[in-house]
Amino acid sequence: MNMLDGQLDPAEFQTFTLSDGTEV
Repeated sequence: MNMLDGQLDPAEFQTFTLSDGTEV
């Protein structure tokens, strides 16, 4: 699951928590 692939704005998603609890 590669959501932060330059498609999402870092300003909107500074901390993206995956379903397993991993923060990227």
